[in-house]
Amino acid sequence: MTALAVSGIVGGPLSGWILTSLAGANGWAGWQWLFLLEGLPAVVLGVIVLFYLDDKPNHA
Repeated sequence: MTALAVSGIVGGPLSGWILTSLAGANGWAGWQWLFLLEGLPAVVLGVIVLFYLDDKPNHA
């Protein structure tokens, strides 16, 4: 329950910073940078988990 509150405290200002400081960098808007920087770790972790987890019960 504490992690939810901490994520709001940390994530809100971090998102605001990304939106304002990276707006216009490489021709991208701030929301595009936010989409990339917050989505990329989830995609990378998903690919890692795909190869890390066992795929059949007899391998577990």
